[in-house]
Amino acid sequence: MSEEPPLSAEVSSRKPNALGAVPMFAIVGFVGFVVDSGVTAGLQSLGLAFAFARPPGVAVATVLNFALNRRFTFQATHLPILPAFLRYVGVASAGLLVNYLTSLAAVWLARRIGIPSTPIMAPVFVAAGVGAAMVITFHGFKRYAFKDR
Repeated sequence: MSEEPPLSAEVSSRKPNALGAVPMFAIVGFVGFVVDSGVTAGLQSLGLAFAFARPPGVAVATVLNFALNRRFTFQATHLPILPAFLRYVGVASAGLLVNYLTSLAAVWLARRIGIPSTPIMAPVFVAAGVGAAMVITFHGFKRYAFKDR
């Protein structure tokens, strides 16, 4: 009778399927959303316009999300951290562009219908951007950033 490997070794050697990774990706994304909108709203409350408050929020959330996705969502990768981070940033850049432009469009649209861009509204505008970029980034991270070659 062959001996079974310990459960932890079995789990760490398995590659998660796309469907199984989606819930963790959403949780990590939510954490990033909270950090992003918190930094954005905080900087806005210090007097920065939304367009200038958003990039620091995005930067902090991107680094945090990389670490969390590497550890929990796409943990089967064996890529060294620097190449994985560079790939992640490459994919994230496309997603961040969609995210940022969508959030600015949401601000523009809100103003057109009489909703001011205030710190309390920042999470709504950030959420619009995050939602638009989520599908793009998940597939890019899964197929490129965290894929072993």
